[in-house]
Amino acid sequence: MATFHREILGKEITPYDNHFLRVIPFYFRTLSLADEIRGQDIVWAGLGSDKVMIHNSLAARCPADFYREECDDRNAPWIGGIDANMQQWRFQHASLNTIMPYRSRLFIDVPYIERVTTKKDDIPESGLCSHNFKAAGSKPPSMKKCDETGLFSFICRHDVPMKLMNNYAGERFEWVIKLINSFLDTVEVESGLRNNLILTYDVACRLGPHINANHPELDERVRVVVNKFHGFAHELRCQMVYGSGWEELIGETDGEGCERVWAALNWLAASNRVSSARNRQLMLEDRCDFLALEKRYGLASILQTRFERAAKNERDNVAHLKSAIGVQVSVKPVGSQVEETHTITETLLIKEAKEQWTYFYNSKTRKGKPIMAIYKSIQREEEIKRRITLVTEAYQQGRINGRDHTRRLQKLDLKKQTDYTDSLLTQHKQTRLHWLPNGHLWRSCQRQFHPDREIYQSLLDERAAREARGTLSDEEYEDKIADLEDITNQCFQRLGQSREDESWNPETGSNFAKFENEDTVLLLETIYGEILAIATSRTLELRNLKARSRGTKLAKKILKALLSRYPTLEKKIAKFNSISQKLPDTHRPPLLTKDAFKDSEINSIPEADGTEALWFLEVLRSSLFDIADQVPTGLWPYSCKVRFGIDAMNRRNRAQEEQHLVRTEWKRLSAFAIKRAESLLQCIVTPPQGYDPSVFVGMVWEEMRTLQDICTAASKLETGGHNREDVFSCARVHELWMRCDIEVKRAFGTSNLYRPTSKKDEKEEEVSEEDLADAFTKLQMENSEDFKQDIKEEEENVISDLLQMYEPDDDDNEAEE
Repeated sequence: MATFHREILGKEITPYDNHFLRVIPFYFRTLSLADEIRGQDIVWAGLGSDKVMIHNSLAARCPADFYREECDDRNAPWIGGIDANMQQWRFQHASLNTIMPYRSRLFIDVPYIERVTTKKDDIPESGLCSHNFKAAGSKPPSMKKCDETGLFSFICRHDVPMKLMNNYAGERFEWVIKLINSFLDTVEVESGLRNNLILTYDVACRLGPHINANHPELDERVRVVVNKFHGFAHELRCQMVYGSGWEELIGETDGEGCERVWAALNWLAASNRVSSARNRQLMLEDRCDFLALEKRYGLASILQTRFERAAKNERDNVAHLKSAIGVQVSVKPVGSQVEETHTITETLLIKEAKEQWTYFYNSKTRKGKPIMAIYKSIQREEEIKRRITLVTEAYQQGRINGRDHTRRLQKLDLKKQTDYTDSLLTQHKQTRLHWLPNGHLWRSCQRQFHPDREIYQSLLDERAAREARGTLSDEEYEDKIADLEDITNQCFQRLGQSREDESWNPETGSNFAKFENEDTVLLLETIYGEILAIATSRTLELRNLKARSRGTKLAKKILKALLSRYPTLEKKIAKFNSISQKLPDTHRPPLLTKDAFKDSEINSIPEADGTEALWFLEVLRSSLFDIADQVPTGLWPYSCKVRFGIDAMNRRNRAQEEQHLVRTEWKRLSAFAIKRAESLLQCIVTPPQGYDPSVFVGMVWEEMRTLQDICTAASKLETGGHNREDVFSCARVHELWMRCDIEVKRAFGTSNLYRPTSKKDEKEEEVSEEDLADAFTKLQMENSEDFKQDIKEEEENVISDLLQMYEPDDDDNEAEE
């Protein structure tokens, strides 16, 4: 080939390794298309089911999730996860050398108009977790030179990529919705089932309200759950309402499968940045197809590992639960001096768990920012409505004529005020549902506009002036205090109250203490939000450290930044504990520790834990700010032992669900493997028209990996004593494997013809003296002049033949003349 390029084409060429590497993606694409055509021909010939034989269908990519033809739980919800990877970006003017368009089964096309006309998502305020996600509009400034700014991935419960979509701006929720809808449409077409979806997402606490507010039809089918890795970066309400530990039917799904997919695609990021759009898409899709195929071949081993882990977790948490049963707990509710004693039982824990979840589900977000302009505008609407009612009543009673009635209604102009309110709500990404009477935002504004707060602020100014006299002379100091006292007395007189009322005593008064405690708790919540922001940054940096573990220098840099978060976190925690001491003894929370912001599983019933302060803050805030029926009741806010029992009970339930899920998924996988193997064996006997049976022998040999993996995993589960329900028996699978082995040996002479061997199994061959002598003689012959002359003559003959092939015919010469 080198001589051909040099002598005929007249140019030197680089080593051929690079050229072969360039065609590898197209080689895989060719194999994929060949498998797709074969599968369709098998189905058309009536030799197999489309659910089994169609290449790259959802059932073929992950039969444990999507093959439900011969199972009892066809209506069980789908379980998946979504995440975006902002490392998979591409330069806008990267490469002009591209391939022809092709039909993709993985990538979802984003219309050009949606790429360039991006707008900010309408995301409802989500409280303390708002730092976890920033609404994205147009491209970030750092991505102006990029076309694709990232990559979205939708995966199944077993980390198999099912859908991919390019990102052209920030992580917009509307594109997440587009990805969800595409998956649901595809799975409904392929399976004929319209099941619900349980979706794991790192900011589920924001995606959930967005779906509820903007996509009600999707809200009925989709439940969102926070990934386990991100759980402790969210406030307590998010951990309870959206936490994976509280979500039924999800088992022990951690939701971090997308990160494992990103780790497998990470090595493509650098080269894809300078590739054309289609070449980048082709590389990513081929790699994901390969990952899906390898997952299917080893899916039984994955299920075996998950079942064994779930069985161990069940045993451990049953032991933890038993250690909590029968324990005496003494609690002192907030504001009370009397201790209550209770004995923990499983019935009590079930009741407490239900009350805990119900409280957080019905409570509002803890840091909703009240907008006074919206509050005043809604109040103005209510006032206009009241006046319209009075004018209408006066007209109906005959006290005013029709002309006056029309004139007064036009002057009130309710529509203009309503439009103004709606514009404010849109500006602040809120809806009228956020401003319901007695809602969180409404009550927050009411407290700030409460008439008594003016008295409290005046008394507070007096106390601050007395404590900070500074360099004022006695006369100046007395004049300043007298002026402040006059202002306070005017407030008392205007509101019909008296300074002599003991409830306004700054030292012992109940009214003064109420407002002072509110301010202190609000300040504690602000610091709590700052601590959560730091914990989230640490979590995301650790996530990047895992994803970029290939680069040592970058990993060290991220690790250094990660460790630098701890001093800041400690300072914020110290500030939180210092301010909390201003509260009275009956309302003072325990000390906050760093353990509250990391997932540290407790193996024995504790006397105290690091989250005590957060639970106490939740109760304190509700008792001060919320109406009476929203104040949490029960033992869970005050006893870490009760919470330990609830956590152990939830973990036990999830472990039991995981075992049930694995048993069901094992049945699906076995049914799929049996059906596919039977169809391929039938194709060897009676192949579709135009096919050679050897084609299907190769497909049978590949499918033997799945059958063998099922048999191996079943044997391990049997040995471990996990097959008591006889679910993991595989007699039929083993029988099919034997039949496949016979067919492959009959065609190739051995079933291990192309099976790769590990380096550990390779043995060095012993070289005899005769072999060494023959090699030395051959080397001498190759260096001889006669041998070199023979090689040269052979090369000349080859070149002569090539020249003759490229000589023009006589007809061609005549045509040119």
